[in-house]
Amino acid sequence: MKAVRIHAFGGPEVVVYEEAPQPEPKANEVLFKVTSTCLNYADVQWRLGNYVDRTLPATLGREAAGVIEAVGSGVTTFKPGQPIMARAVGGNAEYAVAHVDHVFPCPDGVDMNQAGGMPVIFLTAYHLLRSLKPLQAGDT
Repeated sequence: MKAVRIHAFGGPEVVVYEEAPQPEPKANEVLFKVTSTCLNYADVQWRLGNYVDRTLPATLGREAAGVIEAVGSGVTTFKPGQPIMARAVGGNAEYAVAHVDHVFPCPDGVDMNQAGGMPVIFLTAYHLLRSLKPLQAGDT
């Protein structure tokens, strides 16, 4: 499969589009064919070497959307053929895996081209609205 990867930390020149092994789902994981993904601040920091994960080589991406291809043992809430969005490390590839706790069914009517950029953004917005300043009746 093709993937967006880095073999060293640095500027944009370290990013390569290359063949990589297709991941396989482990227990409590799903494998999905990526239909859309995104680039966010965490990816830039990862590329620069300023992120928690410093393992190289690495496939970039922290979130993606797609259609489940296979499920690992213990997965009962998702099934092959189901459209999902996920917080998936390595989401900038043709296939990605995600732990079921980080997988969300893609709601009807959500464009799969846009869904790849939703998981982290939605969780950030939810956190800000619920944790930092709890919403009150009448808030907009």
